[in-house]
Amino acid sequence: MNLLFWEKILLYLISFPFISKLLRFVYSWPLTTLFIPFYIKIFSCNQREMLKPWWSYPSLRSFFSREINLSERFWDKRKESFICPVDGKIASSGQIKKGRLMQVKGQEYSLEEFLDDSEKAERYEGGSYLSIYMSPGDYHRIHAPIDAKVISVKTLRGRRYPVNHYSRLRIPAIYQKNARTIVTMSQGNHEFTLVFVGSCQVGSIKTLFNPAELKGQSQINKGQQIGYFDFGSTVILLWPPGGFQFENKFEANNKLKMGQILGSLDP
Repeated sequence: MNLLFWEKILLYLISFPFISKLLRFVYSWPLTTLFIPFYIKIFSCNQREMLKPWWSYPSLRSFFSREINLSERFWDKRKESFICPVDGKIASSGQIKKGRLMQVKGQEYSLEEFLDDSEKAERYEGGSYLSIYMSPGDYHRIHAPIDAKVISVKTLRGRRYPVNHYSRLRIPAIYQKNARTIVTMSQGNHEFTLVFVGSCQVGSIKTLFNPAELKGQSQINKGQQIGYFDFGSTVILLWPPGGFQFENKFEANNKLKMGQILGSLDP
């Protein structure tokens, strides 16, 4: 048995949801506040944007999901401009072909299984996708990329594999195995989808609206907070064919900031 086999076994073992629950419990201890300075240094957290000093957080877990001073961020106010909803690094991007998306070079996964919706997967065939990995040091809040209405929210249970580059290389179809929340939105005739993918140590994915009260009429504004993770994870954006144009060509490992223009919807 080679090293790769044992690496996969270890990743499999830590992907069980109870491990995330245990870690969430530990990270909630007040004593973990003492580790925040080391965490900031190891993961290069941006302290300039923090709303309050690190010692005011009651636990390491509360620091993970910290808010920032949004006056430090600026985004395009045009109705059609589509901004990045999170801070992170591009994991992959491209066109949806034959119902497949790229996880890493040489590995793909099924859009139908990822969404658990064959009709929607067909509708998005030929469209575009962008996967953004949020590292432990990144700002973990998710913002609305454009003025839009929330059409539906669907939560799928699953594992809690880490979703960093190391894990993406070793676990095939990792995104469709992990727990995730699928948020479908629209602006006018243009539909798009954000998928919040859970990860190891992310015990829950929080949305800041009540799905039971949506009824297709929940209006959100560009830049508005719509959710957050307890720890680093991934957000995947999906667009059906036609209607959306990327501003630039985005490459894997490019850094993105919340508020940065990704592209625009056709008028």
